[in-house]
Amino acid sequence: MRITSIAGLLLGFFACQVLANLFFRYGSGTPGRWWTGFILGNLIGASSILFFMGLQRLMRDRTALVLAICGAGSSVAVQVAVSLVFRQPIAMGQYAGIAVIVCGMVMMLMFQNSNPT
Repeated sequence: MRITSIAGLLLGFFACQVLANLFFRYGSGTPGRWWTGFILGNLIGASSILFFMGLQRLMRDRTALVLAICGAGSSVAVQVAVSLVFRQPIAMGQYAGIAVIVCGMVMMLMFQNSNPT
């Protein structure tokens, strides 16, 4: 139950972050739609805080892990979504950046219980 709750909250957080950034991109790239993109992006982006707070509540002892997964995961999800929706190819350097971020997320998950002392 706890794993499915965490997965649901993560998906909700990523979805809100992706939608907010897509609205920001739409508003800044479409003449006359700046305010629309700004308002919708902020409304949806602000609602992602609820998902983030839910993750913090479920994973009280893993604050650094929540911050790392949410921050890194949303940046990868946003980059891929913007590329797909606006049909902008991802450069080789961006692919390398995505790979480094994903490797860092995997390492955070693998070594979350290790104690350096």
